[in-house]
Amino acid sequence: MKKEKTKQSTTETAFATPLNLVYRREDKMYILPGLDLSRKDELWGIELPGQICVELKRNSCKDIERADWHSVKTFAEKTECNGKAGHLPSVWKFRSSEFEKKYRTERDWIVPFNATVGILRANGIDAEKCGGVVWCEETYSLMDMYVAHLDTHYEGSVSRIAVSFLTRVAVAF
Repeated sequence: MKKEKTKQSTTETAFATPLNLVYRREDKMYILPGLDLSRKDELWGIELPGQICVELKRNSCKDIERADWHSVKTFAEKTECNGKAGHLPSVWKFRSSEFEKKYRTERDWIVPFNATVGILRANGIDAEKCGGVVWCEETYSLMDMYVAHLDTHYEGSVSRIAVSFLTRVAVAF
């Protein structure tokens, strides 16, 4: 029996990435294991361990006018993924055994994130290396909320009305 040759596509549309990517359509997010160029316009962010999704660049979320705590919290709560409602990530999740098991040092954390960004940039997608702070759901004091620094594993506090060029929108599920 003679085998027929099938014509293979000459262009790749999907690429594996070290970390999962987050695609967004309206208020729904979809987590996929790599870059799907056919969904390039829907690409929103990168998934961290513990189902924490962070945007590709600081202050780039078009649906948030001000990246203060309340605005980011409102955005997170109207978002869903796989039927789960979104919320701000917990500062304690960044200290969890899941994070510690996978990322024992800052370098272990930054390398896969930046490698993912490198693949995105090589495919014409504007993304920033690991960095910035994300708002967390816990209250630090009457006016301050916890934040987690993505590039240093440091947790701190910031006034809930503050807006910083360092803010990176994050949603947890």
